[in-house]
Amino acid sequence: MAALPGLQTGRAPWDPGWAHLTGRLAAIGLPALTAEGTALHIHQHLDVWGVRLTSVCVGGYCAKGQTTLQAFVNGKALSGDPRRLVLASHQEIVVAFGTTAQLPRRIPASYSFPQGE
Repeated sequence: MAALPGLQTGRAPWDPGWAHLTGRLAAIGLPALTAEGTALHIHQHLDVWGVRLTSVCVGGYCAKGQTTLQAFVNGKALSGDPRRLVLASHQEIVVAFGTTAQLPRRIPASYSFPQGE
């Protein structure tokens, strides 16, 4: 994971990471498509990408004391390592870090994907 091109391991704010996307896809064995594919076509909405993610860290923030890393899928807490999440169509994924008081008050349960996606 540490060898992924352009992986952001520092503190926020993080850039979108588009410049290194093709290299990261190649490093994990996924081909970069020149257009949307027809064999497998799913969409997820993920609010943290191109940033280091481990079972306890996001970017330069790692769980310690009262701070934790938590992941949510469709508004429900994900137990275990967030890297093990199996992606499915139209998921709303939230990765949050901080104390219980710092976590978002409302965890989004859905995302309005454009029609046809």
